[in-house]
Amino acid sequence: TELEILNSKEFQRLRWLYQLPLSHFVFPGATHNRFCHSIGVMELATRIAKSIKEDIPQEDIEHLRIAALLHDIDEPPFYPVFKENFPMKHYAPRRRRGIIEKICQQVSSKIDCDKILSILEGDEEYLFLSQIIDSEVGANRIDYLLRDSFYCGVTYGNIDLRILREFEIKDNELILKKEAIPLVDIIFNCLYQMKVNVYDH
Repeated sequence: TELEILNSKEFQRLRWLYQLPLSHFVFPGATHNRFCHSIGVMELATRIAKSIKEDIPQEDIEHLRIAALLHDIDEPPFYPVFKENFPMKHYAPRRRRGIIEKICQQVSSKIDCDKILSILEGDEEYLFLSQIIDSEVGANRIDYLLRDSFYCGVTYGNIDLRILREFEIKDNELILKKEAIPLVDIIFNCLYQMKVNVYDH
């Protein structure tokens, strides 16, 4: 299923979207794309889910992986550099929904498109799965900090990946263990340094 999604023209489009639009003029190595980032988010989300002691059904992990893979599927070109100048109404949730529904219809395996969309939209039923992908210290942020710092050739994104094993679920929400506080500080410092020295260059 994942391979079929990767081979869809909607996902292949991400090969041509820079993760950091225009940054390669300053950091020549920063030509990495959202295609690679999406695969990375899927991998990190899977590691987080499998490290949680609570038993997460295999079906939920499979849908989490697909949701992580598709989290940037509707991203416009040059985003977020020209965010203010884009007619963002064309990139509203309904556009994402339409793209994901189209991909779900193309793949041969039976996957629950509504469940994938619910995870991506942060619905209450799948809140912790949504937070694994996108939260202050979720897979999306960890991947882009690691990836951006590597390809820009800077050291600000050196995150301690022990953080991936420090999550728990409480009341259907993702929480961090007390021991993770120093690791969270590292992530926030990385984010600040990347913003000041790379993203806002």
